[in-house]
Amino acid sequence: MSALDTGCGGQRWVPECYAQDCSLPGDDDARVPEIFCDALATAAVAASYADRPISSTDEWSKWEAEGLPAGLDIDPRDGTIRGTPERPGHYELQISAQAESAKVRSSTDCTLRVQDRLAVDTEQLPGHCVSAMDLANATMSSFLRPGTGDNSAIGCTDLAVIGPNDCPLGDGNGVRPPGVEVQWDCTLHGTPELDTRIGTHVWMVKVTQSGNEVFVPFCATRPAAADQKHQLSIRADDQDLDPYLPYLLDIDFEDALKFGTGAQDQTAPDPEFQFEDPDCASGECDAREVFLAASCSAFAPDEWSLDPFTALKDAGSRITGGSHGLQGKGNQTAAPIDKFTGRPWVSSLHLSYCTGAAQDDCTTPEDAQTLFTWSLIAYPHD
Repeated sequence: MSALDTGCGGQRWVPECYAQDCSLPGDDDARVPEIFCDALATAAVAASYADRPISSTDEWSKWEAEGLPAGLDIDPRDGTIRGTPERPGHYELQISAQAESAKVRSSTDCTLRVQDRLAVDTEQLPGHCVSAMDLANATMSSFLRPGTGDNSAIGCTDLAVIGPNDCPLGDGNGVRPPGVEVQWDCTLHGTPELDTRIGTHVWMVKVTQSGNEVFVPFCATRPAAADQKHQLSIRADDQDLDPYLPYLLDIDFEDALKFGTGAQDQTAPDPEFQFEDPDCASGECDAREVFLAASCSAFAPDEWSLDPFTALKDAGSRITGGSHGLQGKGNQTAAPIDKFTGRPWVSSLHLSYCTGAAQDDCTTPEDAQTLFTWSLIAYPHD
């Protein structure tokens, strides 16, 4: 060992074969702090974002960043990246800051991932709605469309009211049956109490993540009873539909909401409802009536129609029940358009079917033997 004048600020005891690089700091010099940004959180379009790089010292100032996506900025005081991204993509960043202790500027390169806006993939589910059975086997997060959202926790807000008589018309958020409730963590608690009305109840739930929100249909079904008076079926475009699944519309409206025969900006075929009564074979079908009540509908109730209404006959021309259509419309007074633009909405319809031997057997809804709830889910046209 020998003393060597290194030219780096004094003599040091080093091996004689040692060649010192004077560009490196010595033991008595401050080490250059480092910045690490590989662990930046994933961002998403329209979602609030806030995260900062990790560093080996807190003594930073004059933070700068190159390559940030539109909607995001870096705080020059503490390096926090904040804002709401506008476009998805993988952004190559160069982040730098001044380290006061070392009197040097340090920088690093990293990638910030911005995913698409939060979306829920209900296409994989029957009826495009989330049921209690679905949530019994999976969490709400599993229904998020891959590549959307920022991967943070989600929350749920139940938008519907309870029961068919408590909902203001023009609401469009559907009817949630008594006995069930959607919690803030998107779990479904309780057992639906669907009384004597068969069919599917649909209501809307708002799912939020980092300030972003998406509207998701939830549903609960009561299947047909063994002793049910009428056999119900629905046909559209010469195809049989499941009456216990919601009816879906891809709709594009501007000044009015329209559904059914003659409706504009409506791409789904018009449904035909059929109700058959086995007792009709013995000639006890002189009375055939359907009573309609709309609840939580996006349409005004007096603008719903069951036309055309006809007798249903077998191959021998014997009356076996009835057949009817369904038409509805609404305007800015009945359902403000801005409430539904860009989001799905629900119309919940209660159909009460009655058949009898005499005309006065079916004069009021209380005479109906089969109570049926049918839900329509309208999705905005892309």
